[in-house]
Amino acid sequence: MTTNWVVALATALIFSSSIAIANDVRISQIGDDLDMDIEQDGENNSIHGMSGSTSTASMYGDDSQIDFTQRGDTNTISMYFNNDSGGISTPKAIITQNGDRNSVTTDQHGFGHESTISQNGDDNTAWVETGRSASHLGNVFTVSQQGDNLNAYVEQDGSGNNMITDQYCNNACVTSDMRIVVNGNLNTVYSAQGRHFTNSTSGLSTDSNEPGALDLDLDITGNSNNVKTSQKNHLTTNPHNMDIDITADSNTVFSTQSGQGTKSMTMVVTSDSNSIHHVQGGNGAHTSTVSLAGTGPTNFSVIQGGSTAKTYTLNQTCTNANGCTVSVHQQ
Repeated sequence: MTTNWVVALATALIFSSSIAIANDVRISQIGDDLDMDIEQDGENNSIHGMSGSTSTASMYGDDSQIDFTQRGDTNTISMYFNNDSGGISTPKAIITQNGDRNSVTTDQHGFGHESTISQNGDDNTAWVETGRSASHLGNVFTVSQQGDNLNAYVEQDGSGNNMITDQYCNNACVTSDMRIVVNGNLNTVYSAQGRHFTNSTSGLSTDSNEPGALDLDLDITGNSNNVKTSQKNHLTTNPHNMDIDITADSNTVFSTQSGQGTKSMTMVVTSDSNSIHHVQGGNGAHTSTVSLAGTGPTNFSVIQGGSTAKTYTLNQTCTNANGCTVSVHQQ
């Protein structure tokens, strides 16, 4: 693999010591066919841009591959990765952080990105953005966090992209927060807190006593997206909450909440021809609040499981001459 160094500039300034205190890597790179691997061990390490600790590492070019790994606590990665040339390109990014109080911020623009972001530890934060316009196509993203007190923000701008966001903890966890924003058409968006799914037709699952205290906020603006989202809880004292807003047409949404504890879902749909299926499992404390609008039909169904405490509120405005379909089933 070669790089034309006449048009490419890659600069990395690395400061280290024998006792591994605060390694600092600064990156500014332009050009194609970059292959960059960075590993940092210890605390307070960072990968960022040339202008100081709050700046963003920048990489421009096609067919580049990067692999960043940090092991330890209070480490940061801030990265901008762009292959917005419109040509055929398959950039790849793998970012791994193992430890507590770590953060990663990535903004990737262009086409055909394949990215995996993994964090293992407590109090970690991931802020992930991909795409800039509807013309940014074919990006594949996986964001995975395991631990306690997790926070993930994932934004997908563009069309024909695939995204999976997963948070999981099997210890005495306090809370996990996830926000997903989708702007574009024909995207596939899967998310899970505590894992689960169990249809419409998926894998995932894993049932090892996820403690709960989960909060999900999902905003969709765009047409013909396929969305599947899940929350799995184990402890009765920890609630899980889901807030879904859809401002677009012809989307297919499957959402499910299962396990013990309070399960609440709020959904606002201000568009047409959507197909929405929401399931709240057993062990009680179910609440669903749904508002449906638009000038065309929306097919909507809610299933609430057993062990009492089942409530739902439905407000619907249907101006379609052929009517709209709503189904509510309480066990």
